[in-house]
Amino acid sequence: MKALTSAIFILLASSVYIFAQDSIGFSFNSDRDNTVMDETTVAGIVPSSGWISTDGGADAQGGANGSISNSGVTVEWSCNGTWNTNNGVSNGDNQLMNGYIDAVGAGGYSDVNISGIDAFTFGENYDIYVYFGSDGNGRTGKVSLQDGETYSYNTFSQHAGGFPTNYLRTEDTGDGNPQANYAVFEGLSGDTQSIQIIRGSSNSGIHGIQIVSSQVFDEDEDGLPDSWEINNDLDPEDNGDVDPNNGAEGDPDQDGMTNIDEFENGTDPQDVDTDNDDLNDNVETNTGVFVSATNTGTDPNLEDSDADGLLDGAEVENGTSPLNADTDGDQFSDADEVEAGTDPLDENSFPDVPDIEPPLAYWTFDDQGANETADLRGDYNGTVYGEPEYVTGFSGSASDFAIQFDGIDDYVSSEVAMLNEKTEFTMSGWVNFSASQGNRTGLFGQNDLVEFGMANASQMQLWTVTAGAVNVIFGPDSDGWRHIAVKGTAEGQSVYIDGELSGSGGSPVPLPTSGFNFNIGGGGVFDASGNWFNGSIDDVAVWDIALTDEAIANLASGVLSPGGPREDTDEDGLPDEWEENNDLDPEDNGDVDPNNGPEGDPDQDGLTNLEEYIARTSPQDADTDNDGLDDNVETNTGIFVSVTDTGSDPKKADTDGDTLNDGSEIEPNPYVTDPNNADTDGDKLTDAEEIQNEENKTDPTKEDTDGGGTSDSVEIALGLDPLDPADDESGAGGGTKIGINFNSDRGTNAELGADEIAGLPEVAQLNWNNSAGGVGAQAGASGSQADIISPVSGVLVDDSGGDSGVTVDWASNGTWNTTNGFDSPDAKLINGYIDNIGGGGFATVDFNGISFSSYDVYVYFGSDGNGRTGEVESTTAGQTFSYNTDSNKGAFDPEFDYVLTEDEEGTNPPSNYCVFRDQSSSDFSVQINRGSSNSGIHAIQIVRLGPGTPFEMTQILYNAQSDEFTLTWNSKPNQTYALFVSEDLKTWDFDLDDSIISEGDTTTYGPFENPMPEARELFFRAQETDDE
Repeated sequence: MKALTSAIFILLASSVYIFAQDSIGFSFNSDRDNTVMDETTVAGIVPSSGWISTDGGADAQGGANGSISNSGVTVEWSCNGTWNTNNGVSNGDNQLMNGYIDAVGAGGYSDVNISGIDAFTFGENYDIYVYFGSDGNGRTGKVSLQDGETYSYNTFSQHAGGFPTNYLRTEDTGDGNPQANYAVFEGLSGDTQSIQIIRGSSNSGIHGIQIVSSQVFDEDEDGLPDSWEINNDLDPEDNGDVDPNNGAEGDPDQDGMTNIDEFENGTDPQDVDTDNDDLNDNVETNTGVFVSATNTGTDPNLEDSDADGLLDGAEVENGTSPLNADTDGDQFSDADEVEAGTDPLDENSFPDVPDIEPPLAYWTFDDQGANETADLRGDYNGTVYGEPEYVTGFSGSASDFAIQFDGIDDYVSSEVAMLNEKTEFTMSGWVNFSASQGNRTGLFGQNDLVEFGMANASQMQLWTVTAGAVNVIFGPDSDGWRHIAVKGTAEGQSVYIDGELSGSGGSPVPLPTSGFNFNIGGGGVFDASGNWFNGSIDDVAVWDIALTDEAIANLASGVLSPGGPREDTDEDGLPDEWEENNDLDPEDNGDVDPNNGPEGDPDQDGLTNLEEYIARTSPQDADTDNDGLDDNVETNTGIFVSVTDTGSDPKKADTDGDTLNDGSEIEPNPYVTDPNNADTDGDKLTDAEEIQNEENKTDPTKEDTDGGGTSDSVEIALGLDPLDPADDESGAGGGTKIGINFNSDRGTNAELGADEIAGLPEVAQLNWNNSAGGVGAQAGASGSQADIISPVSGVLVDDSGGDSGVTVDWASNGTWNTTNGFDSPDAKLINGYIDNIGGGGFATVDFNGISFSSYDVYVYFGSDGNGRTGEVESTTAGQTFSYNTDSNKGAFDPEFDYVLTEDEEGTNPPSNYCVFRDQSSSDFSVQINRGSSNSGIHAIQIVRLGPGTPFEMTQILYNAQSDEFTLTWNSKPNQTYALFVSEDLKTWDFDLDDSIISEGDTTTYGPFENPMPEARELFFRAQETDDE
């Protein structure tokens, strides 16, 4: 057989689909749901036949141990139980991801030994796919190949079906435990392999193993792999010379697509309509853009590309979009509208929505209250604690606001124990994470009764005092706005995400009582206090009934609000409530008074009532936000085009938040600035800061007002004149500082730009060197200047951007990050860190070749959890500073958040940086000594000192009566000195003392006896020694 050429390999790599190669598979069956796969069943990430299933047995241990052979390859396995998921048997992949050999209990194990691999013709190399999971998502564990990689995971195979769509790979070789259900051990060779599940937080095991050749064979050299041709009834030994339909240009199903086209698109060359959606394969172009009935943009392998319940062909025939589940944007899917008999092409035509009971309390946060936020039901106005901000709500509407918590001290309290003695309950809301959440982060609930939030960064939890916890996988990112809801009934307690049931448990009702208030965003949800949430929350509602699943789904889809369904008595497309709130008649569609109808314009601003409703502006006020611009010119696109199309928000007087009203920004006074961009010229100064700066009134439309080559913000930060081009070059830093920023591996690489200024304000600098965070829990944990990714790859530069000549090496056993985010340069700096993980953890940094004659070293340290003890030690400086971590702020303000430790007594004060002062060695070493838990180094700065105080004797005292001298000289901290005496300034061989320890900036030695009483005059010299 002949291997495909390199060109074909490139073709394969660029294809969306992976097709069957030479492959065999082993499926481990459960005793509880014997789902046998036979040799014709197609399954796996590499969709292949050739599977064989084990015998699940007849009890919990049946099938837990055994041996089976497939095509000469033998698998022997041992574990201490079998189990199964709820995935069923609807297709081969769901069968594969059903039963599994299970690592049960604290001493659980699940081992597989493979032999005879060479008996099957895999070629020189092969890959092994291991499919793993459990009947409960969210369980940690690892899968290991003997003498190979070990990958961590968080189980994600329980989906009630849904495979192959739900396949998710882990490539994490540390302890990150990402959601996953398979791993790949690539490029293997040899006749035997051993695979093991390493148990983590709970039971999990192996669903199946697939061995796939790394080599693709093409006997007839027609560009079509032999295995693909065999699976599709083509002759792998005929390139089309015998029967054109067997070749690359053949078209046996006569659908207008050649075999090579079908191979690339993953379609069936023998079926004109592979997915049976009533569209031929050749019109389903898979671009994601509908052009016409002959270029639908749909996926030829999915019968319902937008998953709205209608076949792609039916949508094309009926005029709805096969790529948009809700063609008219009215929040009802096309399928729901077809079923209900409403028009899926008319946003004002939609199905009736069943009413719901009003909630006990409903906080929309649209009032943006500083100290109190209104409960629309009127009984439980919330007290606002801390200083949360208000941001655009989940709907994106100009009139919709959400409350944004800082993760430090912000929360809202109802001030009452709202859920006491309830026989049913429902809580719902919208959340949008600003960062990964810490353990026991509260969303909303009542401590010691009904607690709801994040148990950890990847697990959402509902806990009730009566029924315990229900955990569901969620996080560490929310991926934008997500609807969440929980309820409790006599049948059980449930968690819903985006309207779908995600987890359930036993009945929590009737509830007892607790003495704690119902809180939102922290202030005590899982505990009496704390549990701070970092992100935004919107539309929180609480009921004393259990809403139906349909009602929760309607809340999540946006067709229902906690206030009830929208009613439209006059059927003019304007909800009654909105018309009443805006002095329009809800019973007049414009027939009586045109101003009441959808085309009316009572405020004469050029916008119809329907347009005002969509924009959430007032139909009775031409300038809703009173910013000097009429609503019709504020087009809310975010892009300034002209004074008649400003792109600004008609509901916000200051769209970009720069403290300048939108109207004033577009007036030439003397500058026209962008009302959608707080920093029109991108110089990192807001428009207001430039216009209102009386000392340096720079041009907000020019990044470098004086044209000298340095941006306005950098000149101001460095104390230069942004209106004088002559001093720009002097602000380049002159090579006085060297800084390194250690990045995290966790997808949060907070890389500082060369023009970003960060660090303690007294020594803040440009041109920070950024390490490569990598993609695994250990990636970036150790490295050298070769691992610097910017400003200059592989080089440690100083603050001028030039090569400092310094080299660096660092070593640790992990990297991590805080929740400080990326909103400011200092937040980036105090984000990632090299971490001393576990009992034997370490984090060390060594610099070599420092050319500064004297310098200070600033070490910025911390962790993702405040309150952890540790020490920063420098053997070079001979000093050790203790600390209690205080770097996780949820943001980072350089004016207030930097906290110094100078403690050398082990008292561990809260802090996040220390300074080793007055160093002079060309090499410098620093390390973190682990205390109560993990912590590490965010960044290090080497700051050159100026010429300083001259090294000289400042005082010589002689006591004639006692014939004694006392000497004082300028000195350096942590330095050792030797003292010499001479009669003639030529001979200095008389060593008085060679181990005098510095007393700081000055050192005094004496009184000491006259060493040469016969001499007529004496000279003394103090000299630094290497004995530091």
